[in-house]
Amino acid sequence: VIGRFGFAALVGGEKAASRDYKIRVDQFANLSEKESDQASEKILETHWNIVADLIGQLEKKPSDEAKVYLIYLLGQLRDYRAVTVLADHIDLKAPRLDPATGIRRWDRYPAVGALRNIERMAVSEMLDRLPKDQTALRRKLMVTVVREVEGETKGRTYLEGVLAGQTTDKAKANLKASLEAFDALKPDVQK
Repeated sequence: VIGRFGFAALVGGEKAASRDYKIRVDQFANLSEKESDQASEKILETHWNIVADLIGQLEKKPSDEAKVYLIYLLGQLRDYRAVTVLADHIDLKAPRLDPATGIRRWDRYPAVGALRNIERMAVSEMLDRLPKDQTALRRKLMVTVVREVEGETKGRTYLEGVLAGQTTDKAKANLKASLEAFDALKPDVQK
């Protein structure tokens, strides 16, 4: 057994809709093809159930501290289905450091790190939202995700492409502001 997870403590204590997830990982070298398929499906089903549970908890609007943990976990699980809810919380600032270690496991804005972990699906969501989003902070955080995933050159090309496809002055203004925020970020080191 590789894991047993109970997430109720994040949104209201041990008795509040707690779920246990048990995963058994057999030695695939010792399994037939059919058994391997069945074992794989059980593992994936458990993963999908955990992700759905975490998304559901985040949508119930728990405390900011609980949101930070939920966002962090969704980022670690790297499931594309979390992109929308993570984008909704992109401007949530972590209230403090990780109490277990005294250091920060997550970014100052945890959803940025979580979306970065999900990569391309997150970039697509950011590009869909940028023409509509009007707050400077949210724009800056979204272009940060685009740049950290795609790099400076490709990220800028994507933003320019979205700008070129806009038909309203409002959307064009949002994309121009997004490009300015993108250009104001520190130069890439890795890409």
